[in-house]
Amino acid sequence: MKRTIQLLGFNKNDEMVFTSLLSLLSNKTEHQWDVVPVRSVPAEVLIVDVDSIEGAQFIKNQTASRQKIIHFGHFDGIGGLELRLNKPMRAAGILRCLAEVSKQPNVETRSETRVPPVTVASPEPIGVTTGYRLKRWPEPSILKETPGATRICAIMLKRVVSVDEISEMAGINTENVHQFITNCSKRGYLDIKQRVAQMTTKVTEPPKRRGNPILEKLRMKFGVRSSV
Repeated sequence: MKRTIQLLGFNKNDEMVFTSLLSLLSNKTEHQWDVVPVRSVPAEVLIVDVDSIEGAQFIKNQTASRQKIIHFGHFDGIGGLELRLNKPMRAAGILRCLAEVSKQPNVETRSETRVPPVTVASPEPIGVTTGYRLKRWPEPSILKETPGATRICAIMLKRVVSVDEISEMAGINTENVHQFITNCSKRGYLDIKQRVAQMTTKVTEPPKRRGNPILEKLRMKFGVRSSV
């Protein structure tokens, strides 16, 4: 049975990560979930990034609705009764939220959800980046959709890389990289990894003690070993 989800206030990276993880989790969920545009007919479930201006404004002006709302953001403590998906996004969190939603009866939404026309990207959590790697060479139809796709493939087949790394290494703007990754994710070509940057401390060795060059020459001349 197909059920629908809409994402509100998500930046492009979070939207791409969610869509990719949802695709990978398709065989672990009770229902098949599809992400549909916000501007279309309201979906059964709406996931709102409450850290974004658009999401915060929606929550503030939220009225009674039969649409199921999931709050996506940074949360401290237990909080209220609303269903929450914590940042940074994890597959386990998505599974938990979808399981909770699946316990509730299906909702038919008939009225259109009015959303303020504001789109502001929220920052990605500091120290956490999402990396991608191609499982295999994509089909030709995907390559035709994105300029420079062959260069992107050559990079992504070798190791796990982020969108910014791909853009820099391939010399392609991030918009095209996002488009390519989204297309590959929908067809199951990607491995998705979340990486946590670790702070490293550089250990500096103390400078070697230098002796007096004249004394060193005298020691060598008379066969005296240096004590340094």
